Amino acid sequence: MCVAVTQRDTLAITSDGGAGWRLDPLPAAAGSAGWIGQVSCATAQECAVHIAGGLTGGTFLSTGNGGLSRTAATGVPSGAPGSPELLRCDPSGRCTGAVFAGQGTASGPGIRQGVAVMRSADLGLTWSVSGMGNMPREYGTLPGFLMPCGDALHCLHAYGSGIAMTGDGGLTWQPASPAAWQDATITPVSCPGALDCPAALAPRLASRHPVIETTSDGTARTAQALPSSPDDPLQYATLLSCPAAGGCVGLASTLPQERSAFLNSRGFSTGIAQTSPQLVISSLGG
Repeated sequence: MCVAVTQRDTLAITSDGGAGWRLDPLPAAAGSAGWIGQVSCATAQECAVHIAGGLTGGTFLSTGNGGLSRTAATGVPSGAPGSPELLRCDPSGRCTGAVFAGQGTASGPGIRQGVAVMRSADLGLTWSVSGMGNMPREYGTLPGFLMPCGDALHCLHAYGSGIAMTGDGGLTWQPASPAAWQDATITPVSCPGALDCPAALAPRLASRHPVIETTSDGTARTAQALPSSPDDPLQYATLLSCPAAGGCVGLASTLPQERSAFLNSRGFSTGIAQTSPQLVISSLGG
């Protein structure tokens, strides 16, 4: 079962792996500007959709019957992110939304850094918002937002070569950066469930090789080298999607490492993935 955004106010839904689709126009919702921001379906019947707002935080539409009817959120706090970059709901009815607020290490009056997190316990009908004071302060200087969630409680936030993890929907965070990652940059990361979060690491030195590290408990990690050949070696992973434990699909660059690492001074999230030759990589059953 998959859901895709086809227009600013219309979803396309499939229940047979893409063989057939149906269009689902969403009703207008008060406090929103009418375009779809994020979608998360805990089951084939239970989904929450964020409808972005203009100068407001927008609102959410919730369904428990596969979209036959939808209910607008009754409580979205004024401090809620207007355009969440993440929305994750699970079958318990819990949902987590998040947005990256600020980048780099600069600080000063009016400068907000970190991740703003909002939480719901009723599939998006009511929400609460947490501040960013609980996030570890070791943010890297690379722009971007890497924060997958295995469920609505367990999320991982990646920044440069470090990670922070939460088990309570973003209320508290704990740094969990392996020492071996200090000479690498986390590119993509994907969490199929709870603390099961494979992460791809791009080395900062051309003499080292990229790897994908897997874990099932958030602590013990196993490194697996990217597949390679003398003619077309894979240099670093740019996309990674792991919908289930033991099964991932990714995209990796084939540029020489020295060119990919120093193509420009702004790092890995500035278009290298769009301009580099790419190959699809996959891992099924581990």
